[in-house]
Amino acid sequence: MEISQSEWTLMEILWPLGRATTREVYDRLVDQGGGWSFSTVKTLLARLERKGIIEGTKYGRSVTYEVRVKKPTALKRAFDRFLDQFTGGAVTPLASYLAQSPNLSEEDIETLKRIFEKYQSGKEQDGGGDDD
Repeated sequence: MEISQSEWTLMEILWPLGRATTREVYDRLVDQGGGWSFSTVKTLLARLERKGIIEGTKYGRSVTYEVRVKKPTALKRAFDRFLDQFTGGAVTPLASYLAQSPNLSEEDIETLKRIFEKYQSGKEQDGGGDDD
């Protein structure tokens, strides 16, 4: 399940709402200043439904779409695809790139340290450490 950039834009509206009509999604896009047509929004929502990311229910002439794939799941899938495509699934090249990034702040470094420490202590408690 791959989500295009345009589809992702629609999902950024749907995820916080949980469900919305085509008109509600369209109106929010217009409020954000996008040059979207109503028919494009309908097409993209139908595509997301075919992919199983949302589910549509027809009420008269209106369709209400409900989120089926939560944002953390979609992010994980997108990130896994990114790693597979650009690093063959290896994490080290990405970590190396991030470490050299001018956007990496001291706060980011401290947060990443806490994340890795938490993960490592969880692995050790589960007996999943690499001390074979």
